[in-house]
Amino acid sequence: EVISSYIKSKENILSPSTIFNYNSILRNLPRTFTALPLVAVDQKAIQLAINAYTIGRSPKSTRNASALITSSFKQAALDVNMNISLPQKVKNEIRIPTEKEVQAILGHVKDTAYEVPIILAAYMGLRRSEICALRWQDIDLDKGVLHVHSAVVFGEQGFEEKTTKSVSGDRVLSIPA
Repeated sequence: EVISSYIKSKENILSPSTIFNYNSILRNLPRTFTALPLVAVDQKAIQLAINAYTIGRSPKSTRNASALITSSFKQAALDVNMNISLPQKVKNEIRIPTEKEVQAILGHVKDTAYEVPIILAAYMGLRRSEICALRWQDIDLDKGVLHVHSAVVFGEQGFEEKTTKSVSGDRVLSIPA
């Protein structure tokens, strides 16, 4: 109930995809934890819940679950020691494809529905959610610019349009030749 109340209090503030993910975390926390009466929730109960949640999930997912629990209990002003152990972070190596690799990909998708989205991602750095939100009125071919100002994400109601991920995400980009 504490976590559910926290999520409800944030549903008009956070991204629909964040709310969707929070609800997914809540559904997947062990029932042995979510069914506990508040008086029984302590550091050990939280640690056991996190240990169980970790199975088959990435360290990032586990950290997100821990952050949700911590934030929920802080908002409810419940005095529970949140000093728990979490899995070690894993550094993701970012691999940028070479121009030759990008050209090979574009060769495979030429004249398909994937061609333009892949060009926008590869040459303009747009996120998938930003590409999905583009409309013709966002493009000025005379000036050679594209205005990114929204994103389409998956939330509780299906696909929903929202503002960009950050304030600096609202930007006008030059369209390359």
